Amino acid sequence: MSFFSFLRKKSTGTNFNDAIAFYYKKRYDFAFPIFEHLAQQGRVESQYMLGICYFNGEGVEQNYDKAVEWYTKSAEQGDCWAQYRLGEYYEQGQNLSKATDWYSKSANGGCIPAQKWLELKKSPSTAP
Repeated sequence: MSFFSFLRKKSTGTNFNDAIAFYYKKRYDFAFPIFEHLAQQGRVESQYMLGICYFNGEGVEQNYDKAVEWYTKSAEQGDCWAQYRLGEYYEQGQNLSKATDWYSKSANGGCIPAQKWLELKKSPSTAP
């Protein structure tokens, strides 16, 4: 490894905390490859963040299919926020059955917005 390669690797970071720091500084060009590398290794939190990047087009071209793919990988490993995002995605797509399934899993994992969504769906309508 050349000295310059070493410096580049050092300066771009290689762990999740580095990626998050870059993400919040809106340096998606640095954050995305770190998330991608870690997600491919099965890191749940990186899979979720990769889903966010694809969904919002941050550091990569926007791609909802890829976002759902990465949210699903994270959600299947128990990430309640990925489960919540899948609930939102399916709710927007008018698939309330799938949305409810994902919101339920998310709520069981402690995600308060999912718990509130389920409560609203259970409560009787107040519309005239």
